[in-house]
Amino acid sequence: MPEICSVFEVFKRGTQEIQNDMELIRNSTDDLENLLEVYEENIHTLLYLLVIILKLKPNIEEMANVCSWVYKFLQQKPSLRNGFTPLHMSASHGTIVDDFHVNDVVTFPNGNLCKLLIDCGSNVNARDNFGNTALHLIVQYINPINDFDNLHSCMMALLGAGAHIDICNKDGETALDVATTGVAEVIIRTNYVISLRCLASRVIKKCDIPYHGLIPTDLEDFVMLH
Repeated sequence: MPEICSVFEVFKRGTQEIQNDMELIRNSTDDLENLLEVYEENIHTLLYLLVIILKLKPNIEEMANVCSWVYKFLQQKPSLRNGFTPLHMSASHGTIVDDFHVNDVVTFPNGNLCKLLIDCGSNVNARDNFGNTALHLIVQYINPINDFDNLHSCMMALLGAGAHIDICNKDGETALDVATTGVAEVIIRTNYVISLRCLASRVIKKCDIPYHGLIPTDLEDFVMLH
């Protein structure tokens, strides 16, 4: 489909531009603020393009190409200054869409984009500067009834990919603690089973049991999430 080819080509160029932005930021001695603004604007633009591509319903071959480039985009570990990853942005109703014409097509949270990013390697348990995961953000969606499909698809994609409901942010709150609606709470409670590993980690943290240097490094990181 010609429309998809055109939008996809812009996305590919944008992915390369993100790499250039990061290089400029790393080597910058001045004007860092402006460079960061451009970098963040480009991340937003790439997410808009992905939403548009998904709305154009790519075929299997086109989707494979899209996923390949989304993977390349995510491998660069793009993030905003508040620590938001593209997955955080896809799950947040606060993600900015400030252009009038784009606003007619692109909205957040976006379930389809959330699923695409997860399929292409996004870390569902990544935390922003405040310790919030994407699950912390989506459960605070302020329009859960009129836009139930987006809420449900985002949450199910996150939970299905292994998002932990017991990860605490810097205020010590889990996603269940910050949920603003009964709808989000019900989805969590009916679709998630806490693992024995999670329960053990919570006990270790709650009881201040020493664990640094006593367990494998990957398990230390896991315990710290709780």
